[in-house]
Amino acid sequence: MEVIMKCLVLSLMTGISCNAFFGTLLSGKGWTEKLPLPAFAAGLLSTLSFGVGFMLISVSEAPGYLLQPLRVILILCVVIQIFYQAGIRMTILLTVFWCAIYWALNLLAVAMVYALPGHFEKSWGMSDWFCNILFLCLSLFFHQLCKGWSDRWEEKDLSRFAWLPVLSLIVTTLMSITVWYTNTLNKIGVMVVAVGYSVINVLIFYFIGSVMEKERKVREAQLMQDRLENQMEMIENIQEKDMRYRRLFHDYKNQLACIQGMLKEGQTDEALGYIEELNGSIRKGEDYVNTNHPVVNTVLNQKYLRGQEKGISLVMAVNDLSNLTMGREDIVTLLVNLLDNAIEACEKVDENKVIQFKMMLEEGQLTISVRNPVKEKALVKGKRIPTTKKEKGSHGLGMLNINGVIEKNNGISILECEDGWFYFSAVIPDVL
Repeated sequence: MEVIMKCLVLSLMTGISCNAFFGTLLSGKGWTEKLPLPAFAAGLLSTLSFGVGFMLISVSEAPGYLLQPLRVILILCVVIQIFYQAGIRMTILLTVFWCAIYWALNLLAVAMVYALPGHFEKSWGMSDWFCNILFLCLSLFFHQLCKGWSDRWEEKDLSRFAWLPVLSLIVTTLMSITVWYTNTLNKIGVMVVAVGYSVINVLIFYFIGSVMEKERKVREAQLMQDRLENQMEMIENIQEKDMRYRRLFHDYKNQLACIQGMLKEGQTDEALGYIEELNGSIRKGEDYVNTNHPVVNTVLNQKYLRGQEKGISLVMAVNDLSNLTMGREDIVTLLVNLLDNAIEACEKVDENKVIQFKMMLEEGQLTISVRNPVKEKALVKGKRIPTTKKEKGSHGLGMLNINGVIEKNNGISILECEDGWFYFSAVIPDVL
């Protein structure tokens, strides 16, 4: 009974550690996405699932030493696929990361216990408690320190360093076999080896985290550059539109004089035809959308024309936005990225190239929604969609820009991709 209770407590501690570790790096709701589970219930259920998995490991017959990490990886992968959003490759990489850390701590724990005075056999049971308590504390600290990392990195960020945890896991396993199955054990030597190797592992993972943090800062700089480009594009369009109106007004007197001359000479039909031509050219220069907000008008009309050029229909529902208080930079960033993403998605489909756009200001709240067809179902990861493009660059920054504006203005948003349609909706309080 005592052994069962020990296995139960240790398995639960390991389950909490797993939930803290993987919950920091991955977004929730995998296969359970369609179940009506609140976040707390899903977290509790995933913790129990991890715990049950390790309980099964603890009460089952242990395989060969080299096969022990494989069964742990298998159980972790199954639970992650059920409760988290992650591809198979990312799941395997993260579980290998976890196993490498856990095995290194286990090696350190056993070495420290072995170095204690007294008989090794009497102290052996302490290593399990020490390892699990230490790993639980580190996992909770990591979770508290790195909240929100699931929205900061993608699978390709981790794939480059995949060889490090794999190598670490192999070395740890071989060291365990070599050290604990030799007859010439030296307590101090074992302790030095274990501590040194654990420090090396910590430095390796610190290096990986440091590189990823630097890349995150580079992405943030790219976001700022993208926003500046949006601003410049808007300014250029405003200037172009202003010049067009200036030319129209400059020619206005000449056109009137020409019409007046035709009428004086009795060329009524010619004058009427000329007036119709002028009306047609004026209508081409008119705004297709008018929200009584100059910045919104500029962006929406620009994207409307771009969609027309590409054979894409934009169906817009807007109201009077003259009282909109959101900053111009935020408006441009939000609308440009939303509509550019929608237009890009429509270019890839063969039919039904329609974008449904809504922007309403009602009762102090701005509601924005976009619905467009997609060729392939996108994997929604938290508040963003990981890029599927092979080429590097600024692709994938659009949703980060959008989320940045929404968070800055204390808004909320949802992303969905079902039945060949992508849907985005946001509600932003518009209060000075």
